[in-house]
Amino acid sequence: MIKVENVNDISREEVLDNVRNNAFEVLRGLIDPNEVAKGVQLLKEVFSVKNDHGSLDVSPEQILNNFQKWSVGSVSPKSDTDARLLRIFYNPLWCEDIYKLHGVFNKLVEIRNHLQGMPEDYGKKIEDNNLYSACRIQFYPKGGGFMQSHTDHIGEGNIDKTEVGKFIQILVVLSKKGKDFIRGGGFVVHNGKRIFVEDNCELGDVIIYDGLTIHGVEDVDPHLPLDTTTLEGRLVGFATLYKIWS
Repeated sequence: MIKVENVNDISREEVLDNVRNNAFEVLRGLIDPNEVAKGVQLLKEVFSVKNDHGSLDVSPEQILNNFQKWSVGSVSPKSDTDARLLRIFYNPLWCEDIYKLHGVFNKLVEIRNHLQGMPEDYGKKIEDNNLYSACRIQFYPKGGGFMQSHTDHIGEGNIDKTEVGKFIQILVVLSKKGKDFIRGGGFVVHNGKRIFVEDNCELGDVIIYDGLTIHGVEDVDPHLPLDTTTLEGRLVGFATLYKIWS
Protein backbone atom coordinates (compact mmCIF):
# COMPACT_ATOMS: atom_id res chain seq x y z
CA MET A 1 0.00 0.00 0.00
CA ILE A 2 1.19 3.50 -0.87
CA LYS A 3 -0.23 6.54 0.90
CA VAL A 4 -0.28 9.64 -1.31
CA GLU A 5 -2.36 12.82 -1.38
CA ASN A 6 -1.75 14.16 -4.90
CA VAL A 7 -1.95 12.33 -8.21
CA ASN A 8 1.24 13.94 -9.50
CA ASP A 9 3.12 12.60 -6.48
CA ILE A 10 2.45 9.00 -7.51
CA SER A 11 5.64 7.28 -8.62
CA ARG A 12 4.67 5.45 -11.79
CA GLU A 13 7.80 3.32 -11.59
CA GLU A 14 7.15 2.28 -7.99
CA VAL A 15 3.51 1.43 -8.61
CA LEU A 16 4.18 -0.59 -11.77
CA ASP A 17 7.11 -2.33 -10.07
CA ASN A 18 4.88 -3.35 -7.19
CA VAL A 19 2.19 -4.55 -9.59
CA ARG A 20 4.80 -6.51 -11.51
CA ASN A 21 6.22 -8.13 -8.38
CA ASN A 22 3.08 -8.54 -6.26
CA ALA A 23 0.26 -8.61 -8.83
CA PHE A 24 -1.52 -5.58 -7.31
CA GLU A 25 -1.01 -2.29 -5.48
CA VAL A 26 -3.26 -0.12 -3.30
CA LEU A 27 -3.18 3.70 -3.25
CA ARG A 28 -4.71 5.44 -0.24
CA GLY A 29 -5.32 9.14 0.37
CA LEU A 30 -6.35 10.27 -3.12
CA ILE A 31 -10.12 9.79 -2.81
CA ASP A 32 -12.11 11.03 0.19
CA PRO A 33 -13.88 8.09 1.92
CA ASN A 34 -16.63 10.45 3.11
CA GLU A 35 -17.39 11.42 -0.50
CA VAL A 36 -17.59 7.73 -1.35
CA ALA A 37 -19.88 6.97 1.58
CA LYS A 38 -22.27 9.81 0.70
CA GLY A 39 -22.36 8.78 -2.96
CA VAL A 40 -23.04 5.14 -2.14
CA GLN A 41 -25.81 6.15 0.28
CA LEU A 42 -27.43 8.27 -2.46
CA LEU A 43 -27.08 5.40 -4.94
CA LYS A 44 -28.94 3.11 -2.55
CA GLU A 45 -31.65 5.72 -1.96
CA VAL A 46 -32.41 6.35 -5.64
CA PHE A 47 -31.90 2.75 -6.78
CA SER A 48 -34.91 0.99 -8.30
CA VAL A 49 -35.16 -2.48 -9.83
CA LYS A 50 -37.57 -0.91 -12.34
CA ASN A 51 -34.53 0.58 -14.10
CA ASP A 52 -32.87 -2.79 -14.66
CA HIS A 53 -32.12 -4.00 -18.17
CA GLY A 54 -31.03 -7.49 -19.15
CA SER A 55 -27.52 -8.57 -20.02
CA LEU A 56 -28.15 -8.23 -23.77
CA ASP A 57 -30.84 -5.55 -23.56
CA VAL A 58 -28.41 -2.73 -24.35
CA SER A 59 -27.30 -0.58 -27.28
CA PRO A 60 -24.03 1.34 -27.70
CA GLU A 61 -25.92 4.61 -27.25
CA GLN A 62 -27.50 3.58 -23.93
CA ILE A 63 -24.23 3.04 -22.05
CA LEU A 64 -23.16 6.54 -23.09
CA ASN A 65 -25.88 7.74 -20.72
CA ASN A 66 -26.91 6.97 -17.17
CA PHE A 67 -27.97 3.36 -17.54
CA GLN A 68 -28.54 0.33 -15.30
CA LYS A 69 -28.27 -3.30 -16.38
CA TRP A 70 -27.50 -6.82 -15.27
CA SER A 71 -24.49 -8.77 -16.46
CA VAL A 72 -25.34 -12.41 -15.91
CA GLY A 73 -24.10 -15.67 -17.40
CA SER A 74 -21.40 -16.00 -20.05
CA VAL A 75 -22.65 -13.90 -22.97
CA SER A 76 -21.97 -10.21 -23.54
CA PRO A 77 -23.22 -7.84 -26.28
CA LYS A 78 -19.91 -8.37 -28.09
CA SER A 79 -19.03 -12.03 -27.59
CA ASP A 80 -18.99 -14.98 -25.27
CA THR A 81 -17.14 -14.04 -22.12
CA ASP A 82 -16.49 -15.17 -18.56
CA ALA A 83 -19.37 -16.27 -16.34
CA ARG A 84 -20.52 -13.64 -13.84
CA LEU A 85 -23.40 -12.27 -11.80
CA LEU A 86 -23.39 -8.52 -11.25
CA ARG A 87 -25.37 -5.34 -11.86
CA ILE A 88 -23.75 -2.35 -13.61
CA PHE A 89 -24.58 1.35 -13.25
CA TYR A 90 -23.12 3.43 -16.09
CA ASN A 91 -22.57 7.05 -15.01
CA PRO A 92 -20.66 9.00 -17.74
CA LEU A 93 -18.99 12.25 -16.74
CA TRP A 94 -20.98 14.25 -19.31
CA CYS A 95 -24.31 13.05 -17.89
CA GLU A 96 -26.17 14.18 -14.77
CA ASP A 97 -24.20 13.37 -11.61
CA ILE A 98 -27.12 11.39 -10.18
CA TYR A 99 -25.04 9.59 -7.52
CA LYS A 100 -22.72 12.52 -6.71
CA LEU A 101 -19.74 10.31 -7.53
CA HIS A 102 -18.33 12.24 -10.48
CA GLY A 103 -15.65 13.69 -8.22
CA VAL A 104 -14.53 10.13 -7.47
CA PHE A 105 -14.61 9.14 -11.16
CA ASN A 106 -12.71 12.27 -12.22
CA LYS A 107 -9.93 11.41 -9.78
CA LEU A 108 -9.89 7.79 -10.98
CA VAL A 109 -9.47 9.00 -14.58
CA GLU A 110 -6.60 11.27 -13.54
CA ILE A 111 -4.85 8.43 -11.70
CA ARG A 112 -5.21 6.14 -14.72
CA ASN A 113 -3.90 8.81 -17.08
CA HIS A 114 -0.94 9.63 -14.82
CA LEU A 115 0.09 5.98 -14.65
CA GLN A 116 -0.21 5.63 -18.42
CA GLY A 117 1.61 8.86 -19.27
CA MET A 118 -1.45 10.47 -20.83
CA PRO A 119 -2.92 13.99 -20.51
CA GLU A 120 -4.70 14.52 -17.18
CA ASP A 121 -8.21 14.89 -18.62
CA TYR A 122 -7.94 12.33 -21.42
CA GLY A 123 -11.17 10.39 -21.78
CA LYS A 124 -13.33 12.71 -19.69
CA LYS A 125 -15.18 13.34 -22.95
CA ILE A 126 -15.47 11.28 -26.11
CA GLU A 127 -12.13 11.73 -27.85
CA ASP A 128 -11.64 12.10 -31.60
CA ASN A 129 -10.68 8.41 -31.83
CA ASN A 130 -13.95 7.44 -30.06
CA LEU A 131 -12.23 6.50 -26.82
CA TYR A 132 -13.85 7.57 -23.56
CA SER A 133 -13.82 6.74 -19.86
CA ALA A 134 -16.58 4.23 -19.13
CA CYS A 135 -17.34 5.42 -15.60
CA ARG A 136 -19.46 2.79 -13.93
CA ILE A 137 -20.29 1.08 -10.67
CA GLN A 138 -20.32 -2.70 -10.47
CA PHE A 139 -22.47 -4.35 -7.83
CA TYR A 140 -22.04 -7.98 -6.73
CA PRO A 141 -25.04 -8.99 -4.59
CA LYS A 142 -24.85 -10.95 -1.38
CA GLY A 143 -25.89 -14.51 -1.97
CA GLY A 144 -23.47 -15.27 -4.79
CA GLY A 145 -22.44 -12.28 -6.91
CA PHE A 146 -19.22 -13.32 -8.69
CA MET A 147 -16.97 -13.14 -11.73
CA GLN A 148 -15.12 -16.18 -13.03
CA SER A 149 -11.31 -16.27 -12.90
CA HIS A 150 -9.91 -14.73 -16.07
CA THR A 151 -7.26 -12.51 -17.60
CA ASP A 152 -7.86 -9.34 -19.59
CA HIS A 153 -5.98 -10.65 -22.60
CA ILE A 154 -7.95 -8.48 -25.00
CA GLY A 155 -9.79 -6.05 -22.74
CA GLU A 156 -11.14 -3.13 -24.76
CA GLY A 157 -8.68 -3.71 -27.60
CA ASN A 158 -5.73 -3.45 -25.18
CA ILE A 159 -6.18 0.30 -25.04
CA ASP A 160 -5.24 0.43 -21.36
CA LYS A 161 -1.74 -0.78 -22.08
CA THR A 162 0.89 1.46 -20.46
CA GLU A 163 4.13 2.73 -21.92
CA VAL A 164 6.00 -0.14 -20.24
CA GLY A 165 3.65 -2.72 -21.71
CA LYS A 166 1.61 -3.46 -18.61
CA PHE A 167 -2.09 -4.03 -19.11
CA ILE A 168 -3.33 -2.44 -15.89
CA GLN A 169 -6.78 -2.18 -14.42
CA ILE A 170 -7.78 0.41 -11.83
CA LEU A 171 -10.78 0.37 -9.51
CA VAL A 172 -11.98 2.29 -6.46
CA VAL A 173 -13.34 0.53 -3.38
CA LEU A 174 -16.97 1.55 -2.70
CA SER A 175 -17.81 -1.03 -0.02
CA LYS A 176 -16.05 -2.34 3.07
CA LYS A 177 -15.28 -6.03 3.36
CA GLY A 178 -16.20 -7.19 6.83
CA LYS A 179 -19.06 -4.72 7.00
CA ASP A 180 -20.92 -4.59 3.68
CA PHE A 181 -20.05 -8.19 2.86
CA ILE A 182 -18.13 -10.88 4.73
CA ARG A 183 -16.96 -13.58 2.37
CA GLY A 184 -15.48 -13.56 -1.11
CA GLY A 185 -14.74 -10.44 -3.16
CA GLY A 186 -12.04 -9.39 -5.60
CA PHE A 187 -8.91 -11.50 -5.88
CA VAL A 188 -5.72 -11.97 -7.88
CA VAL A 189 -3.72 -15.18 -8.20
CA HIS A 190 -0.06 -14.65 -7.29
CA ASN A 191 2.50 -17.45 -7.02
CA GLY A 192 -0.34 -19.94 -7.20
CA LYS A 193 -2.18 -18.37 -4.25
CA ARG A 194 -5.52 -16.55 -4.33
CA ILE A 195 -5.11 -13.14 -2.66
CA PHE A 196 -8.19 -11.12 -1.72
CA VAL A 197 -7.28 -7.57 -2.63
CA GLU A 198 -9.94 -5.86 -0.48
CA ASP A 199 -9.12 -7.60 2.80
CA ASN A 200 -7.31 -4.57 4.23
CA CYS A 201 -8.93 -1.82 2.16
CA GLU A 202 -11.05 1.16 3.19
CA LEU A 203 -13.61 3.18 1.21
CA GLY A 204 -11.85 5.27 -1.43
CA ASP A 205 -8.78 3.06 -1.72
CA VAL A 206 -7.64 2.62 -5.33
CA ILE A 207 -6.61 -0.89 -6.35
CA ILE A 208 -4.30 -1.33 -9.33
CA TYR A 209 -3.63 -4.76 -10.76
CA ASP A 210 -2.15 -6.40 -13.81
CA GLY A 211 -4.97 -7.39 -16.12
CA LEU A 212 -2.77 -10.18 -17.50
CA THR A 213 -2.72 -11.78 -14.04
CA ILE A 214 -5.50 -14.25 -13.27
CA HIS A 215 -8.15 -12.38 -11.28
CA GLY A 216 -11.87 -12.39 -10.57
CA VAL A 217 -14.51 -12.03 -7.90
CA GLU A 218 -15.13 -14.97 -5.57
CA ASP A 219 -18.77 -15.57 -4.62
CA VAL A 220 -19.93 -12.76 -2.33
CA ASP A 221 -21.53 -14.11 0.86
CA PRO A 222 -22.70 -17.39 -0.69
CA HIS A 223 -24.00 -18.53 2.72
CA LEU A 224 -26.85 -16.00 2.39
CA PRO A 225 -29.92 -16.16 0.12
CA LEU A 226 -29.62 -14.16 -3.09
CA ASP A 227 -31.50 -10.84 -2.95
CA THR A 228 -31.48 -8.74 -6.11
CA THR A 229 -33.89 -6.10 -4.78
CA THR A 230 -31.30 -4.27 -2.66
CA LEU A 231 -27.72 -3.06 -3.12
CA GLU A 232 -26.34 -5.05 -0.19
CA GLY A 233 -23.04 -6.60 -1.18
CA ARG A 234 -19.85 -5.56 -2.96
CA LEU A 235 -19.57 -2.25 -4.84
CA VAL A 236 -16.59 -1.05 -6.88
CA GLY A 237 -16.06 1.77 -9.37
CA PHE A 238 -14.22 1.77 -12.71
CA ALA A 239 -13.21 4.38 -15.29
CA THR A 240 -11.79 2.08 -17.96
CA LEU A 241 -11.09 3.41 -21.43
CA TYR A 242 -13.71 2.07 -23.82
CA LYS A 243 -14.14 2.57 -27.53
CA ILE A 244 -17.57 3.31 -28.98
CA TRP A 245 -18.73 0.16 -30.74
CA SER A 246 -21.57 -0.62 -33.08
